[in-house]
Amino acid sequence: MNIVVYDIAAAGGGGVTILNQYIEKSREDKGNQWWFIISLPGYEEFSNSNIHVLYQKELDTKGPKRWVRRFMFEHFKIPKILSEIKPDRVLSLQNMTMPKAKCPQTVYLHQSLQFAPVKFSFVKKEERSIAIRQHVICGLIRRNLRIADTIIVQTRWMKKAVAKWTGIDEERILVEPPRISDVSANRIEQVIRDKSLFFYPASGHVYKNHKTIIEACKLLKKSGVYDYHIEFTLDSSTNAVVKKLYDEVQREQLPVSFIGYLDQNAMRTKYLERTLLFPSYIETFGIPLLEAQNLGAYIIASDCEYAHDVLGSYKDCRYVTWNDPAAWADAIKETIES
Repeated sequence: MNIVVYDIAAAGGGGVTILNQYIEKSREDKGNQWWFIISLPGYEEFSNSNIHVLYQKELDTKGPKRWVRRFMFEHFKIPKILSEIKPDRVLSLQNMTMPKAKCPQTVYLHQSLQFAPVKFSFVKKEERSIAIRQHVICGLIRRNLRIADTIIVQTRWMKKAVAKWTGIDEERILVEPPRISDVSANRIEQVIRDKSLFFYPASGHVYKNHKTIIEACKLLKKSGVYDYHIEFTLDSSTNAVVKKLYDEVQREQLPVSFIGYLDQNAMRTKYLERTLLFPSYIETFGIPLLEAQNLGAYIIASDCEYAHDVLGSYKDCRYVTWNDPAAWADAIKETIES
């Protein structure tokens, strides 16, 4: 069987994690021919007798030029590629079906902004790009999903939400949680958790909700609580949203550091020695929650469906209303004093 994996949208983060998982799956599946159509370099090394990586170099760019090139690719180059491969099935990892493909298709849905508890604004500059995704792109995704044969989501709550949102029978929606490295605390150097240290590993998108943590810190400052420290895995120069957060932290002299990207080993140490804060109010999954749980870390998370779905009955977690800075301040203070 010829299986085409279509993923010209993956550029980083969770999208690349899922792409890597299917690369690994194809290496284990010697009975089928896997064809990866991607725009990320470096994957050609995986090519062998049953894995074929078709790197689309012209799409490895950013800005308006990428969208023009993508339009040309999808309307003129894809038909030629498909006529040569003659796929039996397509797996699209980018929320929508692959254009021009006339075989059964499975769509991997990892967009959840349509289920966010807030509506993002086209007027606010820092929300504009997310508003386009939420109000425009998600509408296109909704219509497109109805022509897919199968849909893959990462959590049970997403399955129910997608079925209700699209009107698609739940039997056509499969749940496949992301796989992470099997790491437990006894396999690495033991570190004693410092109850005054916290960290939040997340990108700088508005819905990651760093603002609520900063507001909580301002409340703690007013009540005379200073003996703690929080780390954000953000680079202060990432974008205007993050720069605004950084400037507020500096202006208010809050005990918050912007430490930038951490590799997996550094993340493991943080999980063991600090409390994980996870105030995001919309996630498809929330991989840091699972990683922290596997290492027995203490977690303070938003009281949202995705968090409950990922953590299940995990006991070392406290749930807090995502948009209540006072509740987050109380949770941080009580963790310090516990």
